[in-house]
Amino acid sequence: MEILKALLWEGQIREIRERFEQERQSHPISGVERQEAYRKALGYLDHHKEAMRYPDYRRDHWPIGSGPAEATCKMIQARMKRSGMNWSPTGAEHLLVLRAEYCSRLNASLYPQS
Repeated sequence: MEILKALLWEGQIREIRERFEQERQSHPISGVERQEAYRKALGYLDHHKEAMRYPDYRRDHWPIGSGPAEATCKMIQARMKRSGMNWSPTGAEHLLVLRAEYCSRLNASLYPQS
């Protein structure tokens, strides 16, 4: 498992797929549910491989992981649910658009494109 994590960290998706296939050949998968899980795992890797360019993200100093996004969601939710606040769906959406614009400009200054 640690080897697969290291390969993922280095963005070696093809190598991960090859190791999955080697493992499947040496230990055939029994059961429909396990075969389906294997198929879904390969499909996930294939579908998301462009998003798993972790060496590029580290080189460009981009954050990796969902922690910052999850923290932002909690912060926005807490602010919008403060005592006495009532937001219409449209009003809340407008506020989120403004917040996204602010964060985009902030990120552009923190992580300039080269």
